[in-house]
Amino acid sequence: MNDTRRLTTIDTAMHTQAQRRLTRRRRFWLAIGLCLALGLAVQRMYQVRLVWINLSPSAPRGLYIRQFAPEITGGSYVIFPVPPRVHTLVASWGWPDDALLLKPVAGLPGDTVCITNGVVTINTRHAAVHLDALTTRYGLPHTLGCFALGLEDIFVLSTHHPRSFDGRYFGPTHREDITAVVRPLLIEGGY
Repeated sequence: MNDTRRLTTIDTAMHTQAQRRLTRRRRFWLAIGLCLALGLAVQRMYQVRLVWINLSPSAPRGLYIRQFAPEITGGSYVIFPVPPRVHTLVASWGWPDDALLLKPVAGLPGDTVCITNGVVTINTRHAAVHLDALTTRYGLPHTLGCFALGLEDIFVLSTHHPRSFDGRYFGPTHREDITAVVRPLLIEGGY
């Protein structure tokens, strides 16, 4: 009889914990849903996009939210249209004309970026690998050599995925081309 009571008590405790976890999950997803609904309502009223969904492997997959009046620093995530110099190329891949890219900032005005011998360096520090085979296979533009970023330039580079289509293939991005600066809101693997 004692064993039966103990089992009943354990079952009840486990059931209660499971209910709490389920309630927390429901509240979490309800909060996410409400944030998205509010974001969409504001977006519709003011014609300002607040939330982006990233499904590309070149940055953590998930939801990103716009930052207003942010300073762009190394590591900031920026959203910008496909640069004109590679527009025809990405169109041949089936990308829409209004495709936007979400990339982390790796180089800032005054930094020196070098792409030589398959290696990308920023201010002489190893930043990533430049895959020459990809450049040839997919007809990616060649941005080789060293260049200093101008006062209105940034260099986007993702180390999240080794084959990211970023500044190592299309060069610097002008600040005026940036649609938004965003930060992760809810991404794969947490944040």
